Amino acid sequence: MKLAFQGGRLGGRENFKAGLQKLTADKDAEMKEVLDDAQYKKYLKRREDPVKEIENRPSGGPGQGRGPGGGPGGMRQRGM
Repeated sequence: MKLAFQGGRLGGRENFKAGLQKLTADKDAEMKEVLDDAQYKKYLKRREDPVKEIENRPSGGPGQGRGPGGGPGGMRQRGM
């Protein structure tokens, strides 16, 4: 990511995009070396649709609501 961000600062949007594409290609090649064909296909499918992955995650759990005394920052104001 550092390479991609440096490209973004130094050369604008196109260099940033090229940096991200290179990082993605490098990561894909690395994953292909360690995964079997079925695992690699699953990896590619999950990488292609991150929005769907986020939507399918269970919601709720600790830290999801404000709970007792939850205002901004989750702190109860004293004396009110």
